[in-house]
Amino acid sequence: AAGPPPSKRRGLAPGEISPRYKKYMDFFEKLRLKVLKYDSSFTHKASLRSYWSLGIGRSGFSLAADFTIDNKFRVEIYIDTGKEELNKSAFEQLKEKKAILEEKIGQELIWDELPDRRASRIYTAIDGSIEDDFQKLDTMIEWATPLLIKFKEVFNPLIKNLELEF
Repeated sequence: AAGPPPSKRRGLAPGEISPRYKKYMDFFEKLRLKVLKYDSSFTHKASLRSYWSLGIGRSGFSLAADFTIDNKFRVEIYIDTGKEELNKSAFEQLKEKKAILEEKIGQELIWDELPDRRASRIYTAIDGSIEDDFQKLDTMIEWATPLLIKFKEVFNPLIKNLELEF
């Protein structure tokens, strides 16, 4: 979510939240509560952003659910240690286990090295926007819930054991 914080956007009174950012917060809080039924470690509260991000066992790595600018909804591992060479090394080490990871997750993943950026990501996505109707938003929550749990279960031990020189 680029730009000023939701409370600083034009046309809003001080402390007022835009309807779009309220939708993000409500959606991700609903997703968080759903995931909490199955895994009590998903405690990080939703915010006024187009994503919900959690730690996944090591600094510089996060598990996230997010809406993209091109109307996709993703579950992803985002890698940004602050150092491009470490990010790319971590990405390559994980990619070496691509077949095993995808088998454990239960589907093919998109391995996006982001060659022109410092970070990298590994994700799966479906069509979706925060502006979709309630039924579609609920479908996205049902889709993301088991994936968030599975991503954490599968990626967490591998991320903790990556060989990275900080």
